[in-house]
Amino acid sequence: RDDLPPTDEGIFQLRFLADMAYADDAQFSLFIRQDADNYYLIQAAPTPPTGMPAGVIQKVVNGVEVGSAPIAQKPSSSPTGYLAGLPYSINVFFSPERFTVEFTNNSPRVVSFEDPDAWPISVVGFAVQLDQQDAFLDEIARSPLELADYYVAFGDSIAEGTADNLTEDGRGWPILLQDRLYAQSGFTQAVFNEGHGGMRTPEASEDPTNQERDIDDVLTRHPKAEFVTYMIGTNDALQQNLTKYGLGAQPGEAAYEDSYKDYVQRVISKVLDPAVNPPRVMYIAKLPPTTGRLSYANQHLDQYVQVIDELVDENPEIFVAPPDFQCYYSANPQLLPDGIHPDGEGYIAMADLWFKMILNPNADPCTLP
Repeated sequence: RDDLPPTDEGIFQLRFLADMAYADDAQFSLFIRQDADNYYLIQAAPTPPTGMPAGVIQKVVNGVEVGSAPIAQKPSSSPTGYLAGLPYSINVFFSPERFTVEFTNNSPRVVSFEDPDAWPISVVGFAVQLDQQDAFLDEIARSPLELADYYVAFGDSIAEGTADNLTEDGRGWPILLQDRLYAQSGFTQAVFNEGHGGMRTPEASEDPTNQERDIDDVLTRHPKAEFVTYMIGTNDALQQNLTKYGLGAQPGEAAYEDSYKDYVQRVISKVLDPAVNPPRVMYIAKLPPTTGRLSYANQHLDQYVQVIDELVDENPEIFVAPPDFQCYYSANPQLLPDGIHPDGEGYIAMADLWFKMILNPNADPCTLP
């Protein structure tokens, strides 16, 4: 369709379920467009050639490509593009300066590029093209940015959705939170999944490996995000190079430098940069425990949770009580079957608790609504 009110900055969403591919060159193409010569394109294949990316995103102005980026595979993901029988959620942010796409189910992938010339595309419609492919499409939405809420879920494999065994509604808790926020508000809610397996707080604050996954990279991909959720620390407690706590320490003290408190504060300072207008809102969660053979890490996670309390007290801009996943999963350890990650029911509970605290900052952070 091409009869929507024009906007050059907004959110586009779609759910996609591939049914049957009839040939090796099957592919899915989504055009978010002004007209035939001015559009954004998302293109993916179920079986990309060996060594090739799972797909590509592009921006075309006056018939000429002005920017593109591959939908690359994550190291932990399968070598396929999209999988038949799995529902995929596609979240898109478009603006003259930036094009960002999340393509999520078997592994969330966020792809983005900048248009340094900031060519505007006045989006009035969209088109889906299926080549040698049957698919079901649902929950299609396009909204000007001012009529949408834009969240980023920044975290590790728990945000990524590892071990989720109930993916009919998407993978992990961010997409479930998106659905709950939409059902409550009735207008577009985008929760982009920036979960990165193995993430620790040192890499979250500044990643020396240049994998484009630290907080600077995340905020670059999402320059207009209004809300940022943060939960990182489990890997800090599990690995041999334990991140020291910093509990009770202050900047300038040896106990503070390169501590969990130091690294999380660096992220807080960047998210809540006073130069950003309108200001962002940040939510920080208390880390869930580990169970079974990994329960040794709880002695460290307990300290990190106390640091989170300190940081919330020391940063009055964080005005929402953290969802207390330490408390909730300590009472429900069966929802962490591998000792770290929630299962499908555990991710549903996580989305419910995030949703509850976002809606009511004074609610009990440990119990489900």
